[in-house]
Amino acid sequence: MLQFKIKQKLKNKEEVINFMTLKLLERGYINASYCKTVLEHELVSTTSIGSGVALPHGDPNNILMSSISFLTLENPII
Repeated sequence: MLQFKIKQKLKNKEEVINFMTLKLLERGYINASYCKTVLEHELVSTTSIGSGVALPHGDPNNILMSSISFLTLENPII
């Protein structure tokens, strides 16, 4: 699956992660534990690679089917 979400009105990285993982969960691509592992990973090490780009990810054991998701924000998270 390839998922695009454009100009979303989200205020922080937790909202972004929760929004995106909920969409994946609703479609059966991840189990319910995946979101927690993404948030835990962000506490250990940020997935930001600069220029407003991040590649958040969690424990691959919680992925049921591979997918790629893209999201842009209406306003950047600073």
